[in-house]
Amino acid sequence: MVFKRESIEDRLMKLDQALKVLEEYKSISWDKYQADIKIQWIIERGFIIIAEMVFDIGAHILSSIYREYCDEYEEIIKGVAGKQIISQNLAKGLEGFGGFRNVLIHEYVKLDAKKVYDALTAKLDILERFKKEIAEWVAKQG
Repeated sequence: MVFKRESIEDRLMKLDQALKVLEEYKSISWDKYQADIKIQWIIERGFIIIAEMVFDIGAHILSSIYREYCDEYEEIIKGVAGKQIISQNLAKGLEGFGGFRNVLIHEYVKLDAKKVYDALTAKLDILERFKKEIAEWVAKQG
């Protein structure tokens, strides 16, 4: 696989778009979130898009530049941190995001709305940092 800068940039734009939508809901109360299924679906879909962009970006960098292929989403985060593409501190903040993605995709019937709400109120800053650190790394690639 060949490294494609535009592939990363396209995914960063999609990530940014989804983060902006979720940011609009960051201050929503738990009561309002819990009572409105449409808002829940917007937030859940936003997190699915974000997770796909995070893992696609990491997997593309690892496979195209380092010829490393990961079987698990958490390995992607560890891999990009290990190659100093993102900071170790950021990688620590992203721990468990692969599992969260899997729950959103595969366990939607018994999805814990409180966990999604908690992610909305606590994880957006970490995801913004991911976007920033990846953009900085891409800029250094020439």
